[in-house]
Amino acid sequence: MGIEEKSRKVNSGPTTIEDCEFLQMMGYDLECVIDLFEIKKDSTFIGTTADCIYEKLKSIDGFKDLASGFEGLGTEFDVVLKIGATQNASANGQAWWRGSNQPIEITFNKIKMNRSALEVARTIVHEMVHAELYRAINTTNPTEKELDFRETFNTYVMMYRGSADQQHNLMADEWATKMGEILKDVHQMLDPEGYNLFKTTYYSNGIPESFYESVAWDGLQGTISYNLMQLVEANPPTLPVAPIDRITQDISNAQSGLKECK
Repeated sequence: MGIEEKSRKVNSGPTTIEDCEFLQMMGYDLECVIDLFEIKKDSTFIGTTADCIYEKLKSIDGFKDLASGFEGLGTEFDVVLKIGATQNASANGQAWWRGSNQPIEITFNKIKMNRSALEVARTIVHEMVHAELYRAINTTNPTEKELDFRETFNTYVMMYRGSADQQHNLMADEWATKMGEILKDVHQMLDPEGYNLFKTTYYSNGIPESFYESVAWDGLQGTISYNLMQLVEANPPTLPVAPIDRITQDISNAQSGLKECK
């Protein structure tokens, strides 16, 4: 193999860092930058505040785990992120299963994108959970974990009518804490100065972890678990504030947070 042939660009591209580094050693002219996320961005999403927030989320371990089913070249399902009109005009976003040969589309409601950065982050995580549920339900090569999940999901299908009710009730029971952990890890990254101002304004003694799980409950109102929490009353001193009142106040505080992502 001559030098001129070896120095040409590789058009198809390697699929792993190891393959890329091997080709470099062989003399090919290419950069070893592999983006494992097959979560694509529509032109309506690129360069927006939501895009900035999504890029921050990509560095969070919990979000990486959530998105791992869409990682790598040649994944079974892709996700496309868009900003535009949602079928339900009052929704913050929607995840749309279009069929096994189509990407899962996540559309963020254009008229709802002027909310606080933390709330937008919550919507991104919420809709990504929907996408992951669609993937786990419809994959043709399920793992043992996914087979167990399907059995759990079938229980929810038996209990609740309507796909939104099924998924939201499952999210409330299985994902609220995980979603809260992701939001906790990303909050300060969105805008460090804004984070400090928010903490000083609303939680001068430090932001409790329960705040982030409260934020995760936004969008899960009406689920069985949420309705059960509404029945729990305050019982000082062990329970000075009713859980639903704390959640409502935390969500209100989150909605008042700064809107920038830096």
